[in-house]
Amino acid sequence: MGTEAVWLGVAFPILVGIGVALAVSDANEIEFWVARGCFIVAALDALTFVVIWLWRTESLGPPMAIVGALIAGTTVVALIYGLKWVDYREEKTITKLRPDSKPRPPLPPNCNPPADAMVVLFGSNAAWANRFPYTVLNIGGTAVLAVDRVPGKSQLNVNVLRIFDDRGNIMARIDGDGFWVAPDVRRQKPNPSTLVVYDRAGQQALKVEFLNSQTLYVEGIFRDRRGVMVQITADKLILPRNNIMTRGCFGGGAGAIAVN
Repeated sequence: MGTEAVWLGVAFPILVGIGVALAVSDANEIEFWVARGCFIVAALDALTFVVIWLWRTESLGPPMAIVGALIAGTTVVALIYGLKWVDYREEKTITKLRPDSKPRPPLPPNCNPPADAMVVLFGSNAAWANRFPYTVLNIGGTAVLAVDRVPGKSQLNVNVLRIFDDRGNIMARIDGDGFWVAPDVRRQKPNPSTLVVYDRAGQQALKVEFLNSQTLYVEGIFRDRRGVMVQITADKLILPRNNIMTRGCFGGGAGAIAVN
């Protein structure tokens, strides 16, 4: 078949091997993209090999054409599932949320943070800060949601976020190193900027989305270890004794919401 076909045959397992090795390791985002590239190039390599094989076959009849089509089809299907597997591995391995580039939604009335402020949206409420660290929610003297600024950058970072279940066991946390979710708790990462965690009853316990580098959106059921609960839904903040807050704005200072 020629030396080019030999090289194509040798390159295929090497590319697949590199892609698999990167995907199963503790890879970063760039390495996962390299793994995807390896699978794509390997698929193109296999298809090129099939084309050369069929082109140089002395008697190309229907049986050979069918075999070639089966090989090409299998290669395409394998590529699709290989890329899905890399996506799955990245979703399980990368524990840092990356800021998106979505515009900041409209803020509550008379809420006009400075241009350099970082904004946390919770329900229809907003809290902003340009001095850090900044505690958005404190329950019983413990910060359960606090933010900071990435050193040297105009970028928001979650400094503390803790979600406890109704038994006082921690289900999820986020800090400067990334997020952690208890292994027996279901979680989803629909995109690199969003994390959704469900409690053991299947109810959404947390949704965090980095809308952009200066804006964080949060919903969740926040408790301290005593069980005192604050719930943030899409449109309101529910405090103990069913006190409800909507369209509030908290700016500057040391913190926003403190519950005893």
